[in-house]
Amino acid sequence: MLVRIGTLVLAAAALLWAPNHDALAQQQSQRPRVLVFSKTAGFRHSSIEPGIAAIKKLGQDNGFIVDATEDATAFTDANLKRYRAAVWLSTTGDVLNPTQEAAFERYIQAGGGYVGIHSATDTEYEWPWYGKLAGAYFNGHPNNPNVRKGTFRVVDKSDPSTQGLPERWERTDEFYNFRNIQPDLHVLVDIDEKSYEGGTNGDRHPMSWYHDFSGGRAWYTNMGHTDETFSDPLFLRHLTAGIRYAMGKAALDYKRSRPEENRFTKVVFAEKLEEPVELAVLPDERVLFIERRGAIKLYTPATRTVNRIGFIPVSLKYNNGDQAEDGLLGLAIDPNFAQGHMATGLGLVYAGQPAEALEAFAAAMRLDPLYPAIVLHFVAQAHFALGDYQAAAKLLLERIARNPGTDSSRMLLAACYGHLGRADEARAAWQEMLRVNPDFSLAQRERVLPYKDAGDFQRIAEGLAKAGLP
Repeated sequence: MLVRIGTLVLAAAALLWAPNHDALAQQQSQRPRVLVFSKTAGFRHSSIEPGIAAIKKLGQDNGFIVDATEDATAFTDANLKRYRAAVWLSTTGDVLNPTQEAAFERYIQAGGGYVGIHSATDTEYEWPWYGKLAGAYFNGHPNNPNVRKGTFRVVDKSDPSTQGLPERWERTDEFYNFRNIQPDLHVLVDIDEKSYEGGTNGDRHPMSWYHDFSGGRAWYTNMGHTDETFSDPLFLRHLTAGIRYAMGKAALDYKRSRPEENRFTKVVFAEKLEEPVELAVLPDERVLFIERRGAIKLYTPATRTVNRIGFIPVSLKYNNGDQAEDGLLGLAIDPNFAQGHMATGLGLVYAGQPAEALEAFAAAMRLDPLYPAIVLHFVAQAHFALGDYQAAAKLLLERIARNPGTDSSRMLLAACYGHLGRADEARAAWQEMLRVNPDFSLAQRERVLPYKDAGDFQRIAEGLAKAGLP
């Protein structure tokens, strides 16, 4: 009996202490992941293996999971989405193909993070985007010996990655010189070139830095050539904070990224052109393009049509009569393109061309949804001149709602209601106009005429008269 009771007690204790594998798996899945990439296509540092081990230990101590690989096929959208940051650990040479490069660019654009260690700047010289991400390219180091003592200087004492570092920090490492240093780098640590021989970057020779780049975050340190670096507590503290910065806090958002090439569809909108040179997409997605011989053409997606809308005479021969390669070579859209349409519409209103004015205003309002309320009045004037009093009244009511202090729109509204046989509403609009502007006189009616000819003045007067107004 005692044995049986003891067995039950031991079994119960075993159940109490048995690990909950489902709970552990859930905790693992919720921990952020970091990818360590250490492929080399040039010199290979012996410190890579100690570096991987050290970063895995940092992950264990700081709550993130570390996956290490030298397989470039890991650089796909589907796989990179699993990681908050990618650590390029002493990579060298050309390590990704164009498809993999594009995937990594999209990852950074989605808000991913990059950490570069040591020869990560001796990598991907034919990929300029990467050089800007890393912050600089390797430009040699001292030799005989290449590893030597030098004095680092903390530039930003307030950053988490420099907390606890001595203000002047003597280290033994391989000190890179750099070229193509990006102007937006926030330098954390530099090196005193007077403390060693072979420096070429002068008084401000950066060694650790960070910057926001292309939607993501990038942190780099030149330290890491020697195996001993990855057992140095000061360096590991520096690196841990750098990884945390690169990981960020927000989730990846691939809607911010450039789509993959296979998601684009090629659409041919014109054929048999004469030497097309340049195009520009208008805000409403119509496409302007030019041909070298002077033609200006417009593609309209809604109708899938191409129309020649202009021609600029250009010289196609040199003074000696030889055939020239010059002509119409450039095209640019006015930054105030939408406002230009507004001005055109207003000019057409007062030129007595209401139908053309409506086309110009429609284009302007489509291009600039935040158009001012006064535009509604001018569009209403054009409808009024065309005899469409219902459309004019609707626009004037919207204009008054956006700017209740207007008197001119209330007067024109009264005339619209008069033509529509809605005398009570016409008189109400008139009274509101007088309330807004008690000093209004009949002479002021000229301010709201659609155009400056007598016929349009007469049209307003007729509308007011129909409602019994002066």
